[in-house]
Amino acid sequence: KQNRILKQNVVLGILSLSLVGGWIVYKRRKKGLQRENELRIKENQLHLSKKVHDVVANGIYQVMTKIENQEDFDKEKV
Repeated sequence: KQNRILKQNVVLGILSLSLVGGWIVYKRRKKGLQRENELRIKENQLHLSKKVHDVVANGIYQVMTKIENQEDFDKEKV
């Protein structure tokens, strides 16, 4: 009878440790996936902001070039 109780306790202990270990692995994996998604979103935002910056800077550069090369400069028109 004591042998049986000891076996049950060992099995319950192993099962408990397995559940706790599984829960820890699940939480770490979930956290890692979340961090990876956040990194992907930040990279996408950086790419889009660079694109917008390039387009706006190019537009400003074109306007400045046109103004510099005009002999008769009309401030009201600009």
